[in-house]
Amino acid sequence: MRLEDLCQPRRIDTIKWKTPLLVPSFSSRGIPNLRKIHQDLREHATEASLVSAYDIYNNHLDEDAIYCSDILFIDSGGFEVEKRSDLADLYNFSEQHPKEWSKGHYLEVVGRLQPLCSIVVVSYDKRTSISEQIENAKTFFAKIQMKNAVPG
Repeated sequence: MRLEDLCQPRRIDTIKWKTPLLVPSFSSRGIPNLRKIHQDLREHATEASLVSAYDIYNNHLDEDAIYCSDILFIDSGGFEVEKRSDLADLYNFSEQHPKEWSKGHYLEVVGRLQPLCSIVVVSYDKRTSISEQIENAKTFFAKIQMKNAVPG
């Protein structure tokens, strides 16, 4: 599936994945040596996995190695830069001051994705009302479509 196809509104009648689906998630928040952990565990995450675009952008993961699952969820990176406390913070492994992260950075990562597996791109999210999140998602995916449109 091409990147611009990922962002098209669509109805999914049938999928080959049975739910509930356990999705191993890999995040640098609270986890030291994420690259090594992903390298060691990716062979066990063949059905599904979730990685953060923030971690791809900041080289916490080997970008070529993220396509280890049949379905790959790309998260927007908000969790990694969020300033609210989380259980992961108890381990005190988180970056004390997360690197700069923006919607532009996320769009850059999404633009580099390769169609090597089924990919689910999560909209760039911030804590707002549901209706605002929906509108923001529509705008976000429209930007991806425009950016990847092939001149005709």
